Amino acid sequence: MMRHMMSLTAVVTVLTIAGQAYARCGGCADPCVYGGTCGTAVVAVPCEPQYVEKTVLVPTWVTETRKVMVTEYERETRERTVTVHKVVPETREVTREYTVMVPTTHTKTVTYTVCVPVTTEVTKDVTVRVPVVKEVTKDVTVKVPVTRQEERQVQVMVPQQEVRQGVRKVCKVVPVTEKRVVTRDRGHWGEQLVEVPCGNHCYNRRHGKCGGCGGCNDACPSVVQVLRKCWVPNIVQEEVEVTCHKRVVEDQPYEYTVTVCKPETQTRTVTVCDYEEQTKTLTQKICTYEVQVQTRTYKVCELQKQERTKDVTYVVCEPEKRTKTETVTYCKTVPVEETRTYTVCVPRQVEKEVQVKVCKLVEKKVLVPAGGNCGYGCGHRACRRRGC
Repeated sequence: MMRHMMSLTAVVTVLTIAGQAYARCGGCADPCVYGGTCGTAVVAVPCEPQYVEKTVLVPTWVTETRKVMVTEYERETRERTVTVHKVVPETREVTREYTVMVPTTHTKTVTYTVCVPVTTEVTKDVTVRVPVVKEVTKDVTVKVPVTRQEERQVQVMVPQQEVRQGVRKVCKVVPVTEKRVVTRDRGHWGEQLVEVPCGNHCYNRRHGKCGGCGGCNDACPSVVQVLRKCWVPNIVQEEVEVTCHKRVVEDQPYEYTVTVCKPETQTRTVTVCDYEEQTKTLTQKICTYEVQVQTRTYKVCELQKQERTKDVTYVVCEPEKRTKTETVTYCKTVPVEETRTYTVCVPRQVEKEVQVKVCKLVEKKVLVPAGGNCGYGCGHRACRRRGC
């Protein structure tokens, strides 16, 4: 299909190039020139382009409905026999022999040695120091306190009230007259001539504007001068007195009371303690130690070894063989056949309609130059043989 499309495209291209060559020939009004010079003078034969209607095949994409074979899969349930190994429990009675440790009691005589305490009296001479108390008389000088009253001058601080003078700052608002420069407009109202356009109407002197012509004989002027009131400014700077309030700080005297401590000498009675020396006789007890030899009896404890006998009971574990019957369960594997169901996908051929894009050659009528010699264009071999 691609080959047919390329062939049709080549045919259309050749026809287009032929038409362009004919147009370049210019109707063959000029003589044909080959290679830039004419070997033989040829008389130019005027000819007009003639077109002929021809049918050409043009490739066109068309959507067609076609039937195709499609493979579809359907689910199908099937059965098969499978050998499965199952575990089946079995019970047996088994006789087993086992050994048990049985405790047995035995008695035996044991000889052992013990330490027995034995107390004995021992006489021993001991040197000791015995305390002896004696009374001793002794004269002692001591200081005895004696109290007496005495007047003394004492200086104390006595608080007193004093009135003092002070100065403090006071802020007051005082009216003050100042001179300031202000700007004022001393203008007046005046009259001024102003030109007013009237257009196509007459000027009305009474109302000061253009109105209807009415019975006017003259034509309406285009511009009329009118007297209008206007303000004539006159800016003047004047110096005026202004009263304003300002804050003034002044010194103001005032009195205040303070407490002042002043020294003052006073007479007071004071108790004074003095010490006097006095001799007194004191009797003291003095303890002294005397060395004495004394006989004392002590009890001494000694350990003596003695052998003794006793019966000891002990337990010994001896092995003993026994037999017992047990029920044992064990597992046995048995093959079993089972029927199982499974699903498979079975392919089947089904005819379906599908939309397919197809390139077809469609006939189309076009205008092409007629089959004269002039249609080939200058430089063509037909031109060289026959002339245009």
